[in-house]
Amino acid sequence: GFNSGNGGSIEFDGTNDRVDIGGSSPLLSSHVNNQTSVFAWVYLDSFVGGPYVYLRKDDAAHFEYIRLGFDSDGKIEVRLRLFTDPSTENKVFRSTSSSSSEVWKFIGFTYDGSTLKMYKDGSLFYQESFSGSLVDSSSGSSSVLGADEDSGANYNQFLNGRISELYCYDRSLTASEIAQTYTATKGRF
Repeated sequence: GFNSGNGGSIEFDGTNDRVDIGGSSPLLSSHVNNQTSVFAWVYLDSFVGGPYVYLRKDDAAHFEYIRLGFDSDGKIEVRLRLFTDPSTENKVFRSTSSSSSEVWKFIGFTYDGSTLKMYKDGSLFYQESFSGSLVDSSSGSSSVLGADEDSGANYNQFLNGRISELYCYDRSLTASEIAQTYTATKGRF
């Protein structure tokens, strides 16, 4: 459902809600420059099941290209599928400390082709250098908010909470741009 508080957000019940953005959305980028940034304001009621916030997936093979979410302990998690072997390569990055539920958080990451950086509330909290090209996901793919899709095309890992203001870019935002976005929007949350 839609919640009009905080300037508007999408509510997820943790059992079967999701938003399928489809394959022709401007949120879908080809990553031809091997860069991406994904951010969102998120309010979680619980971390049960390791909920997904944003998933960019292959529609035919049912695997993820990009995932932003949480593990079941409340640690922010990012997964990227790399071009070296798109059917099996999945690089996982996870924060070392848990987040609180029942409070709004501005979470996300950037990848510039050589370094992944994770942010919470406008501040860098984790970075790791690695080399690998993002899978070109320009055709035969779509994005989903609030759930994961397994290899059998079944949805799971549903979000129990709200998502507001999803930002997806085909470039790596600077720390200054991220801090500006956080500062400009935090008054609503």
